[in-house]
Parts: sequence; structure tokens; C-alpha cells
Amino acid sequence: MNTPKPRVGCIGAGVLGSAIIRRLIKCGYVPTIWNRDRTKLSALLEAGAVESDSPAELAHASRFVITCVSDGAAVEHVVFSEHGVAASGSPDKILVDMSTCAVAHTQEMATRLAAERGMRWLDAPISGGAPAALEGRMAIMVGGQNDTFERARPLWDALAGRATLMGPNGAGRRPK
Repeated sequence: MNTPKPRVGCIGAGVLGSAIIRRLIKCGYVPTIWNRDRTKLSALLEAGAVESDSPAELAHASRFVITCVSDGAAVEHVVFSEHGVAASGSPDKILVDMSTCAVAHTQEMATRLAAERGMRWLDAPISGGAPAALEGRMAIMVGGQNDTFERARPLWDALAGRATLMGPNGAGRRPK
């Protein structure tokens, strides 16, 4: 019997974000996606993803929210703006940030999301680029709590050749 896949939302459809979304689709997920430039979504929608109108709507529909955007300011915007992820955040949801962001900024945002919404944060920078993402062989260094890391195991199984918990929030960023 096949276990249903958890609902995953993906914010960011650049080169790496698109590869992650395509990999999830290949692994049987139906990701909900959002990108500030909607023109980048058409091929992903044709491949099987579902579009969301906002990061908040995406988070409402998802157990896991993956962010893969340009930098820390972009992460903060998609998470904490008026229609951001935090607006629909709750303790049963996990944010997995695969963007490039400073350690201190990551720690600050993780603490804020937990305090405001009870939602857990995993910083999960990746190594291997888009080709590794498409093939599910990325190396992912993760910062966060062990129980949260284990709850995200379905994502690691789909996306990573190796996922390693490096320590608390921010620790996934340090090696990179």
C-alpha cells in the first residue's frame, strides 16, 4: 500500500527552485508553488505542480514549505510580509529554507516564526546545484531541532543523496 505523500509547497522557481520542484513531481508529489514572477511557473504547472496565489495560501495548503529564493531579505519577505508564510503558519507545519542567508538572520527568523506561529524552521542549504537537485542527489546540511529534522525525512528521501543534521538553527549555514 502506498503511503500518501505529505503536502509540500515551494516558494521560488529560479534555476534551483525549479529543479527541486521537478524532482518532487518525479517522486510523486504534487507541489503547490508560488513565485513573484508568475511567468516562470508555466512549465512547472504543465509538469504537475499547482499554483498558489500567495505564500500564505501556499502555507495553508502545505505541511512542508520549502523556500529557495535569492537572499535573506527575500526569505524574510515571503515569510513575514502581510500575505507571507507566517500568516498561515502553525505548529504542525515546517519551513525548510534552502536559500542563501546569513547565520544570524536565519536564527532570528527561525526564532520569530516559532514565537509568532509555533512553526518550526530548518535551514537547509544545499550542495550540488540544479543537476543534483533533479536527480535527488543533493548534499543538504541542516540546522534545526532533531525531531523536526526527522519529521522532514520524506523530503530528504526525495531530494538528497545525503542530509545531515549539523546542529540547531543556523548550523546548516555554517559549513557553506
